[in-house]
Amino acid sequence: MIVAPGACRRLKPPYPYGSISISFGETLFNIRTDNFILGLTFLAPLAILFLNILLVFKVRRILFERKMNSSKKQRKSHISLTLTTLAIMIQHLASGAKTVIGIVRPELVPYALIIRHRLIDLGMISVPWIFYISHPMFHEKTARVSSFT
Repeated sequence: MIVAPGACRRLKPPYPYGSISISFGETLFNIRTDNFILGLTFLAPLAILFLNILLVFKVRRILFERKMNSSKKQRKSHISLTLTTLAIMIQHLASGAKTVIGIVRPELVPYALIIRHRLIDLGMISVPWIFYISHPMFHEKTARVSSFT
């Protein structure tokens, strides 16, 4: 952030009484980054979403092409990668949706923020768990050693 005087303003419902947001006024040399940050907030999730969709399609294509020649472990790895990539997209979809709501219906942004924060938390929690549960690397069968004496 470029140096600027700040101000506190009260947030309206659905936030409880006493909730504030800090905003800034005139900046040093009148340089404002709002438009750049707004564009980046909108374009970055779209770019990440697009790249993740491409990755999912590429993995699915590889999975179907190698279906006869690949091992069960490789197929499970491809499925794990697909599921993990889809879980990663939850966070970016939430950020993109909040940005669109902010442009189209600014009065709904407080509600969108409540939902966005929960979806980001869900995404951050679900990604490692989905990867751990679905990837065969974590589910190796161990050989039993038995001795006869």
